[in-house]
Amino acid sequence: MYRSQNPLIILDFDGVLVDSVKIKTDAFIELYKDFGENVVNKVRSYHLRNGGISRYEKFRHFHKNYLGIEPNDMILNNLSAKFSDIVAKRVINANEIIGAEEFLNFCLDSGFCCVVNSATPRGEIQKIISKKGWEKYFKKIYGSPASKVENIIKAMQIDNFKNINTFFFGDSTNDLFAADKTSINFIGINFSNKKNKNFSNFNNFEDFMKNSLFDDIFEQYIKNE
Repeated sequence: MYRSQNPLIILDFDGVLVDSVKIKTDAFIELYKDFGENVVNKVRSYHLRNGGISRYEKFRHFHKNYLGIEPNDMILNNLSAKFSDIVAKRVINANEIIGAEEFLNFCLDSGFCCVVNSATPRGEIQKIISKKGWEKYFKKIYGSPASKVENIIKAMQIDNFKNINTFFFGDSTNDLFAADKTSINFIGINFSNKKNKNFSNFNNFEDFMKNSLFDDIFEQYIKNE
């Protein structure tokens, strides 16, 4: 059971906890392959540059800007359903990011409050986490259609967590934006924009847990057990 006054750990899912970014890239490509190589290349590039944005926003962008079609709700829902069919089982079976489960167990054993903040639809990400047997790690699981900023605000209200004690682990500029917007700490895990030096970035959780920053952050909470 998590304890009050401990840190709030917020984690993106794809690319942070699970090595699933390529799975979703391939799914977008599959859905747009019939429109030609030029469209596929644009779809791939946009998706990789814009991690952390919901699939609905991406579908809307792809259709409007690359196909000249203003998609209605029926088109978007149909695309989302096909996308889910392609990726769901693959993501459930995807490998964890190195050290992810070790870090989750550390947080669980330490009584920290952990939540997921994903751009994947909430029902779908809940199902994936359940199938992976990871429900025990998370107090709450947040997804779209709420934004990542909205989800952070909800998570902090669980126990009136303070900004200084809240840490968001993400891999995209959208994750970084959400952390900046809510004035919480950000730690990159395999962050997609290697040029950004405004925060600490690690290849995986194993690297993070070996780094002195890990002790700097969590020692104050552990020693007061």
